[in-house]
Amino acid sequence: MCGDIFGPSIDTPYITQKVEESAYHFGNPWNYTATNVVLPNGGYDPWSALGSKVKRMEIHQIAVTTPRAAHCSDMYPTRKGEPPGLESTRTIIQLEVDYYFTPNTINNNT
Repeated sequence: MCGDIFGPSIDTPYITQKVEESAYHFGNPWNYTATNVVLPNGGYDPWSALGSKVKRMEIHQIAVTTPRAAHCSDMYPTRKGEPPGLESTRTIIQLEVDYYFTPNTINNNT
């Protein structure tokens, strides 16, 4: 698909090389060490290949993938016909944000 849109030079080897360069520059998402963060991905999101799928509950690093959802789908208001997993993803995000703002948990995992 990228080659159809951007031309024949944007092929699988080129994309693979750029993903490797991004991982080298920004660090592998598998080694991500941030705390108190939700990392949502959509199953149809082309950027999800660069995202973390690692869950580290003890430091509140939550990765969640919503099947059949697009990039940033979890950020939009609920709509009729949206992928069924979005409601669950939004609930996970809301519960984590609530946790972050609970006074007795502030700075416990930073």
